[in-house]
Amino acid sequence: MQNKLVSIVVPVYNGEDHIKDCVYSLLEQTYKNIELIIVNDGSRDNTDLILKSLQKIDERIHIITQNNQGVSCARNVGILNANGEYLVFIDSDDLLDKNAIESLMNNNEDTDLIIYGFKVNGNGNRKNDTEVLKSLKQSHADKDKILGAVLSTTNNIYGYAWRTAYSVKYLKDKGILFPIGIKISEDYLFFVKSIYYADNISIVDKELYDYQLGTTSMSTKYIPSLLDDMNYVNNWIYENVIKDNSLFISGFNCMVVNTYLRFVQTSFRDEGRSFIRICLDVIRQKRKNDFDCNIKKVWKMRTTFDYKSHFAVVLFHFHLDLLYFILFRLKVLIKE
Repeated sequence: MQNKLVSIVVPVYNGEDHIKDCVYSLLEQTYKNIELIIVNDGSRDNTDLILKSLQKIDERIHIITQNNQGVSCARNVGILNANGEYLVFIDSDDLLDKNAIESLMNNNEDTDLIIYGFKVNGNGNRKNDTEVLKSLKQSHADKDKILGAVLSTTNNIYGYAWRTAYSVKYLKDKGILFPIGIKISEDYLFFVKSIYYADNISIVDKELYDYQLGTTSMSTKYIPSLLDDMNYVNNWIYENVIKDNSLFISGFNCMVVNTYLRFVQTSFRDEGRSFIRICLDVIRQKRKNDFDCNIKKVWKMRTTFDYKSHFAVVLFHFHLDLLYFILFRLKVLIKE
């Protein structure tokens, strides 16, 4: 696969502080047959000037400028304009190891997907999944085992779209694009779809991507659309993957409970509602109407969650949601 053109898609919005480092990590790849498709998604800072200066030094850089439409739209534009046989995504504040593309193209067979590992920089508490990846590769895991690991809450593969090389023909033939209009889990859904429809998947158990986790992470902000976004993703997975395949139902039930957990957490970052109002809205309405059944189902599987989520599931099981809310709120206040 050494002669194949690889498209690298970089969506960027107001990235003047980091886009140059990102692009240089791509230009310095040991594998030279690449094209850089940088989608400037309506940046209002000096990103455009920086990109134009970079383009002058390397003809492999292609810049697409558009009005701000969000990362999903920018990535879709990259897919549709890709000329390579394979495509990888990189966020504009992240980096690729200089031998990343070469390692991927040293794969001995043509596959729909090549899933690879990553390093986490900036947060010692955030883990990666390298050991899980190694285990799956050593056991020659098939698509169902890989998909099961993605849908699991323990020993799982993290569903980041940027940790895979995709066959461009495969994406275009299957019409796999990022969903427009959701801010949470859009890359997870893309990742799940790409695995679900694939015929051939390879694993490279090397940490080739440098994930720069900063203070601007969406997990630290109030996100009004979080519940609707995650429910949209859950519904797609249920209708297309779970409904006719009981193999993944346990993992799916855990995913739904994790949605409730994330919803609780983001609700307490809502400064527009009082503590009491949030408790009433979440406990009396959303839990009872949408999540009670799943919380009961996962009780026997509570040990499959990480220890923090396991603690939350125990409290939810005994209807001590309010205690969890209070403890989480105290944690947020202490950090602030």
